[in-house]
Amino acid sequence: MANNVEFNDPSYARPLARQNKGSFLSKMVISMGLAKDEASAQKALIGVLVVVLVLTAAVWWLTLR
Repeated sequence: MANNVEFNDPSYARPLARQNKGSFLSKMVISMGLAKDEASAQKALIGVLVVVLVLTAAVWWLTLR
């Protein structure tokens, strides 16, 4: 015996999906025109991280000599 019960109460409605807001840095890179979308902004930020790490290592190595 099947009970076909439907609730028309709006409190049982499925919540709307949250949109990914993205990070502050990604938005900043996009607003500066360095990237067109979230994915390219992430790639640009990874590139900046690599450059900063290389420069840090170079300065550290030069100061130890």
